[in-house]
Amino acid sequence: MFVSIKKEEDEYVWESSDSDWDFAGDGDFFYELLTLDGVHVLFGKVLSEHEIESISLGGEPLHYDPDSQFFFAFSEEPFVVEEENVELTVFAPRKDPSEFTRTNAPFKPEFSGYKFTQKEIQDLRAGGKVMVTAKSKKGKSFTCNVSHELKEFKGKKFWGLETHFG
Repeated sequence: MFVSIKKEEDEYVWESSDSDWDFAGDGDFFYELLTLDGVHVLFGKVLSEHEIESISLGGEPLHYDPDSQFFFAFSEEPFVVEEENVELTVFAPRKDPSEFTRTNAPFKPEFSGYKFTQKEIQDLRAGGKVMVTAKSKKGKSFTCNVSHELKEFKGKKFWGLETHFG
């Protein structure tokens, strides 16, 4: 088995060749605490039957993948995991995207740090494109057009913002 952690800019990147972890249990989640190359790792899996929107530890959000229900975090300080300082945010089951149209499908009025004006939201709901200057995860500015579209990912349909470059 190999596990490596490296810091890229302000973010830790973690790779592992093994998924055979020794989890501790606490209610709706299992977790494991590791220390690798001086970095503390919290890694776990949500076991709740509810749909989870997010998971946080002591008020700090953890990285969470709703498809696999795995969560993780990196820290230079040790983690203290107690049932009362872990919070699962549950959301109602999602409505079928086919019940929505472009005009009433929900979406966040923000894209990669760019906040849409009311006029831009109206344009998106009318099927138009809006040009935005936003920031990438690495903090670099980029410009693109954005539209509100019915999309599909891994066989699941959803309404979301679609980028158009060029």
